[in-house]
Amino acid sequence: VPGEPSEPTSTVVLTSPLSYFIDIRVFKKQAEQDTLAASAKEKSLGDLQWAFAGQSSSQHDSAGRKFSSWKHWIDSLTDEPAEDKGEMISLAGGDVLEKGATRNEETGKVEEYEELWTEMPLVTPGFDEGNQCVVLKVEEHSGRTRGMVIKIGGWCQGILKKGESVTVERWCWEEGWKRVVRFGDEVLPCKDLVGLGDYEGDWRDFRCGGLGWTVVEVASW
Repeated sequence: VPGEPSEPTSTVVLTSPLSYFIDIRVFKKQAEQDTLAASAKEKSLGDLQWAFAGQSSSQHDSAGRKFSSWKHWIDSLTDEPAEDKGEMISLAGGDVLEKGATRNEETGKVEEYEELWTEMPLVTPGFDEGNQCVVLKVEEHSGRTRGMVIKIGGWCQGILKKGESVTVERWCWEEGWKRVVRFGDEVLPCKDLVGLGDYEGDWRDFRCGGLGWTVVEVASW
C-alpha cells in the first residue's frame, strides 16, 4: 500500500454477538481535546471523519484465509456505500491486520488499504454492570431515517441519519458513564440506555426524539 502508515482518528467499532456494528471515526486532534465531561460542548460534523453502522459477516476461503464484509445500513458520507470487504490476518500479540480495496469517498477511486485493529477491554476497573449487549434500531420514512445504538460492556455508540442530517455519540465508562463524543443536532437514546436518562417505560416500545426504537438484540455473558 503506498504512503506512510498513519492514524489521524480516534476509531472505535462496537460489534454485537449477532454482528451488528457501529464504527465511529473522529479526527484525533478533536478527540484529544474532549474533556470526557458529560456536558461536553457539541461538535460540528466537520470534525467527524466517518461513521457507519450495519451488520457484518465472515467466511474462509479454500486456503483458510478469513474474509469479513460490513454492510453499511447507515453511512455518514453516502446513501450508496461501496462494498466494504477485507482479509483479516491475525498477528502475534492479538492484533488483526485488515487488508482490502474500497472506494475512497473523498476521491471517488477504488484504493487499496491496510488497517491494524486492537481489541479493547469491554470494561474498566470499577465497572459493575456486568457484560451485557443491547442493540436498538429505528427506520422510518421509507428508509430516509435510520438509526442504530449499541451498548456493550462499558461502551455505547449511536448513529442517526435523517435525510442529510447525521448525529453520532460515543459514551464510555470512566468512573461513571460519560459522553466523550457528540456531533449533530438530533436526539439519540444513548443516555437512556446507559441509565442516565429519565425514561422508565417499556424498552420494547421505546420512543426517543419522536422516533420509535426497537430492541433487536439483547445478550449477556
